[in-house]
Amino acid sequence: MRTVLRGASLVRGLVGGVVVGGVLLGGCAEDVDSSDVKTSGMYADFSVTGRGDGRSEVRAAIRIGGGNSNTYADLTAGDVLSATSGADTHTLTKIGGTLGKVHIYGATFDGAEAGQAFNIAFDRADDDSAPESNSMLPDAFDITAPVANAEVSRTEALTVTWTPSTSSAVEIDLDGDCVILDSHNASSDSGSYTFEADSIRPSAGKDGDTCNVEIVVTTRRSGTVDSAFGEGGRFNAHQQRSVTFRSTP
Repeated sequence: MRTVLRGASLVRGLVGGVVVGGVLLGGCAEDVDSSDVKTSGMYADFSVTGRGDGRSEVRAAIRIGGGNSNTYADLTAGDVLSATSGADTHTLTKIGGTLGKVHIYGATFDGAEAGQAFNIAFDRADDDSAPESNSMLPDAFDITAPVANAEVSRTEALTVTWTPSTSSAVEIDLDGDCVILDSHNASSDSGSYTFEADSIRPSAGKDGDTCNVEIVVTTRRSGTVDSAFGEGGRFNAHQQRSVTFRSTP
């Protein structure tokens, strides 16, 4: 079962080899030592995600050649990514696992409050630094339905609700061992989304199975990246909550 932005968490919003919110990596990624590229040739792909446990995860990748590029910078000596929120500053360290040439850097902060500000700085020894990428967490919320471990038939409509609703963009992801991954996006947050009857489809050969299914609701607010990144970038801030229910035939 896929878990969105957990475990080997990735930058939410990465494209071209990393599926949004998942741990599915493309096989054609390339990498380059950061010392071989000027800041003007870099694209900043940054995110921060606040969670229901009161912590926030910062994730950062630097692409070479734009937002659709599959070439990632591997930070070499003298090039450092760091994140600051309030009085806390953490150096971003490479996330382990089977990322291969997709280099993702991260840190975890205490606090996931609405409006909590985060700064990511890219300090360089031999080229222009980029110290002013900034974003703020959207409003926090709680999922109110379905309740955890509720049994819901796939032949029935399932309405996911959360409160309070916000003005942020929102994504609703659903995945489980016996159902097909489903994802929906909206430009504004209404506080609910309904999966119509029979729209949650069983995986091949699992029509009669019952399994745990996770719903993840993620809201998004856009921040800004330092102008020294000549290829531009994005710094999205998210609040993310999840609930697991039992999906029955």
